[in-house]
Amino acid sequence: MATRAPRPRAKEKACDRAIKRTLAYSAVFQYPLSEFQLYNFMITKNNFEYDFYSRSLRRLVKKKHVRAKDGKYYLPGVRPVSWKLRYKYSEDLLAEAEKSIRLLRVIPWINMVAVTGAAASYNAVKDDDIDIFIITKKNRLWLSRLFVFLILKAVGKYAQKGEGNKKLCCNLFADESGMKWQKEKQNIYVAREILNVLPFYDKNSAYFKFLQANSWALNHFYNFKIEFPKDFPEEKLNKSRVVNLLEKYARKLQLDYMKDKKTTEITNKNFIHFNKHDHAKNILDEYKKNLSSI
Repeated sequence: MATRAPRPRAKEKACDRAIKRTLAYSAVFQYPLSEFQLYNFMITKNNFEYDFYSRSLRRLVKKKHVRAKDGKYYLPGVRPVSWKLRYKYSEDLLAEAEKSIRLLRVIPWINMVAVTGAAASYNAVKDDDIDIFIITKKNRLWLSRLFVFLILKAVGKYAQKGEGNKKLCCNLFADESGMKWQKEKQNIYVAREILNVLPFYDKNSAYFKFLQANSWALNHFYNFKIEFPKDFPEEKLNKSRVVNLLEKYARKLQLDYMKDKKTTEITNKNFIHFNKHDHAKNILDEYKKNLSSI
């Protein structure tokens, strides 16, 4: 819910702070933002019209509180990466991902396949791996993951241990009953990653259902607008006893295989997150450090 609009001078200061906060976050990645990116992901709970925001941005540039180069913005003291080059690398990876994702459409229980992480944020490096998020029908997560592995392994596109080479790193799975992020892990880093998700295959409005389940993420980014469908299609229940048994067996088979390898990974019945190195804390700590200097 929008807060009451501040008075003109207070509104200017609030907009300035929001712009600096947003650039302080992007500074963690040394990533400069276009004017549109900055507005769309502005860290604020106030309602700033685009023209008002644009004037504030230009005033901050004039005062040298914000640096501008080639239409991209960043804080003083930051040595930004090449936006143009990162964009090109990301486009290459997304084109490569689309080819492999087409193969996964044959799996009947998959409702969404999306790209996340650096490629989805257009901040990837050359020949990086491609982080993939998959949403399945209820009680079909582990069976779907098994077929994803078999298909991508067969065509040489399954990434293991961050090997890169434009392969798909399928590190995040959820079924339709496990799409909402755990409350203790709801923070600005996860919110930004959620809103950066790029769906390449979407069935039964799974993408919008996922965003609606995680609408808390919008509390950090007031300018990020989503037009949700008025109604979501209802899905048929999975009643096949044979497939239900196969799902249980697929889960047991994979958990047995992971037993001696598992560290911090989450492997629940309806949610899997292979994230051995959770960078959230370090990123948030660096963001707080940047905030203290603006």
